[in-house]
Amino acid sequence: MKHFFFFFLSFSALAQSNMTFDQIMTTGTGCPQGTVTSIISPDGRSMSLLFDEFRVEVPNYESTPAPTGRGPTYRPPGANASIYEAHKTCNISFTTTLPAGRMATSLGISLQARGNTMTDAGIQAYFTTILVGHRGLANSVAPQVKVVEKKMWMGRVAVGEDWTTDTNVTVPLKANCSSSTNKAIKFELKNHLEAKIRTNDATKSGIVTVDSNDARGMLTFTLSTTPCR
Repeated sequence: MKHFFFFFLSFSALAQSNMTFDQIMTTGTGCPQGTVTSIISPDGRSMSLLFDEFRVEVPNYESTPAPTGRGPTYRPPGANASIYEAHKTCNISFTTTLPAGRMATSLGISLQARGNTMTDAGIQAYFTTILVGHRGLANSVAPQVKVVEKKMWMGRVAVGEDWTTDTNVTVPLKANCSSSTNKAIKFELKNHLEAKIRTNDATKSGIVTVDSNDARGMLTFTLSTTPCR
């Protein structure tokens, strides 16, 4: 059965004209080429990214041959990847361009997503969204790295657990005034999904999926600006 991760990212601007979000890039195992669809609004101020197959499963036989006749804890010698862990990462970056004479004051991040987790005893899994940092006109008042969301599961989740997240954070910015030649801020984020069999017992199994096929899953970025003083 194919699982889909429809993770919508939308960007909006508050009370400013000629502000744009562009140069959106997604890279990583969580969003390989051909699995991401982007939708940009007619005015260029918002965008949605749709991801499919955002899921991890252990034992992970995608990158390592399944053990045959060696017992449940057999680890293939010299393997670069372990069957006992699986992870998917999607690196997201986008650039905001401000009109001359304005400065950024804060970046608001709102995350709504849902997923399903089913794990045996001895398995650890987690899902995170992190603001890695930004560069250009703005500097963070607080440290740049910001954990937007982290969900963790330890041990047995016998019946698939449906979960949701609804998180809102605001990152204060201390920005320079934009000009005709210096007016861009680049933001970078990371979504990470991981599962691991801590006991190295391949008879144990676990699956974690993130999806929002009812269109409620949304990661929204709102950049607030003010006229330069």
